[in-house]
Amino acid sequence: MKKIMAVLGLVGFLLVSACSEEVKTPEWYVDHPKELAPVYKECKASGNDTPNCRNAIAAQFLIQQKNAKVPTFDFNLQDEMKKDSAK
Repeated sequence: MKKIMAVLGLVGFLLVSACSEEVKTPEWYVDHPKELAPVYKECKASGNDTPNCRNAIAAQFLIQQKNAKVPTFDFNLQDEMKKDSAK
């Protein structure tokens, strides 16, 4: 009976581990934006907290940061503000 339980436990473990999805890194998603889009959309809609969802969300953030404009300071605007405050 113990052997049967051990075999059933092993078979159950193998079935569960074989069905799990491969976890992809954020860097992989950054390099594969076509695969990122549906995963990111599904994760945001469902609220899942799986490793792939966390990595897809991190990759989306990395892409947004990479494409973000660098803030600049407009000195002409500062001069105009000084003129307006002097009035």
